[in-house]
Amino acid sequence: MAKSSPWNDLLKPQVQKYLFVGDSQTNSMATNFSQLLMGYLGITDPKQFKILQKDGAPTSWMKLALMQELAKNQYDYVIIWGGYNDMYSQTQPAQAKFDVIKNLKEMVALVQRSTGANQISRSKAIVINLHCDRYRNPSIRFANNEKEMDALYKMIQTEVPANYVVPTRSITGGCVTNSNILKNKRVQFCTPNDKICHLNKDGNQAIAKNIYSNYLMRPRW
Repeated sequence: MAKSSPWNDLLKPQVQKYLFVGDSQTNSMATNFSQLLMGYLGITDPKQFKILQKDGAPTSWMKLALMQELAKNQYDYVIIWGGYNDMYSQTQPAQAKFDVIKNLKEMVALVQRSTGANQISRSKAIVINLHCDRYRNPSIRFANNEKEMDALYKMIQTEVPANYVVPTRSITGGCVTNSNILKNKRVQFCTPNDKICHLNKDGNQAIAKNIYSNYLMRPRW
């Protein structure tokens, strides 16, 4: 009997695994971007994806959870979405944005140092940038701290060395003010009567389509 060649393993269809890390923007509901993305990819086997999620979680929690998970399991793609809670729970949001960037960079490094589930290539990190929460309930602390959130968005887009950074604001219509909120398409992407903008199905679908079309389905060599 002929010996199996290592080249045969390379030619076999590779089963890819996906890990989602986030806060309340990431969940296992059918309308969430994570589930919609798996649908676009035709993935139905729950063994091919996992969600690490905690409502209200800051990026420090995500980093620890990711570190623990990658010590046990391997994934080809890791999708990270966080930073809102760092900004809204800290008394110094100007400093908090640097903590977010530090944690995101460290998470990306953790992923890119890991070997994918296919045992052939390095894992890829996808970071979803923060959509604009400008018309938050004014009673919520830091509701008017637009400058720091705008700065953080630009920092994530330009400084975080992920394999792909999702330009969320360009997808969901950018920022709005209370005066033009009803005229801006971004409103249609938010859950009605939500104190902050958790994306509804349309918003989640827009994010999932962007990741699928602009990164996962594009040839990379």
